[in-house]
Amino acid sequence: MRNRFVRRFFVLGVCAAIFWIVASYATRGDQIPVHISDTVAHLIWDFERITFPLVLALPLVDMKGPGLVFMLSVAAVTNGGCFALLGVIAWYIRKAFLKLRGVPTRRTA
Repeated sequence: MRNRFVRRFFVLGVCAAIFWIVASYATRGDQIPVHISDTVAHLIWDFERITFPLVLALPLVDMKGPGLVFMLSVAAVTNGGCFALLGVIAWYIRKAFLKLRGVPTRRTA
């Protein structure tokens, strides 16, 4: 059950990275004629930094040619690994709270 929980976090992290990478290329330049306020733009940027922390390191890498696909796949898998680590932490925190409340789990029941 824990493995499935962590696997879901990993997939969520990979999908979040892919979503933000595709969204950044889709909205590059003046392709979408939508103007949003600075506050909304900052909120979107903050949400992106929370769900895809490696976005800050991507401009440091030369993203031209075949290295682009490799780097983006590495970034997506690494972001999935970060989410999986968060999943493990969340699992053990949940387990500790259940133990404190005295709720029987599958192993103790």
